[in-house]
Amino acid sequence: MSPDRRSWLVGCAIAAVAAILFATKGVLIKLALNAGADATALLGVRMGLSLPCFAVAAWWYGRGRTGLSRREAGQVIVLGLVGFHLASWLDVQGLRFIGVALERVVLYIYPPVVVLLGWMLGRGRPGAVLTAACLVTWLGVAVSCLDQPVQGDHLALGVALVAGSALAYAVHLVGIEPLMRAHGGARVAALGFCAAGVGVLIHAAVAVPTGIWAVQPRELWTLGALLAIVGTVIPGLLAGAAISRLGAGPSAVIGTLGPGVTVLLAWAVLGEQPSAAAWIGFALTVVGGALISVWPARR
Repeated sequence: MSPDRRSWLVGCAIAAVAAILFATKGVLIKLALNAGADATALLGVRMGLSLPCFAVAAWWYGRGRTGLSRREAGQVIVLGLVGFHLASWLDVQGLRFIGVALERVVLYIYPPVVVLLGWMLGRGRPGAVLTAACLVTWLGVAVSCLDQPVQGDHLALGVALVAGSALAYAVHLVGIEPLMRAHGGARVAALGFCAAGVGVLIHAAVAVPTGIWAVQPRELWTLGALLAIVGTVIPGLLAGAAISRLGAGPSAVIGTLGPGVTVLLAWAVLGEQPSAAAWIGFALTVVGGALISVWPARR
């Protein structure tokens, strides 16, 4: 096996693990919100606990490497705020109004958007295999939650918020890819999360009254800690490493494994019974991810 091919397959495996860990995010957020946690406070706990980890990671991965220029540093800050602060806040707010299954469907409009934006920016045509993988995985996302119950007030608002989160994350992925290739995926991801962490902490300090913190349930801290480490730090660094190896488009498509895993977690943790359609959709997302793994390794 050639070194390029080996690197490609390792990148696919890293992207898959990141997607699986990211899949815990929606379930953990929903558990915390159901327990009465404030949405912005939960985001503050998540990013506040994540920030020291990402700061250490940014230092570790940056040892002995060329520093970022002022322009590049500015790009990392802006893209970090868009992809990790804005996108996360919109997603958490959307989960107040819609269920986890529907949130996953709407959120995963981002992989085809990433591929389309990359093509529009002149980074190469997707090719037949990547296009087929987009179609198969997106179909799997839709089918996996085809007959899931749609409940809750302000449904349209919830869908719009999560759709905005997906678009913000897609813009982030496309914009950050060149920086990750130049300076290392994990390093740039950590720097972006640091910028977002500072932004979220300022946001939470301004938006959450002091009295709200005093009446928050214990789950805000326990689930917030799990959300920070398992649902943010580890998959965030893994996703950055995958993008530096594969590119934003293939990494995003492999990320569509996440909704199928979310269906399983919702079944095990939230008591949502997966249907036959959910299992079929999960299988389709796996097939889509497998298509990426056999895609020719090329820059």
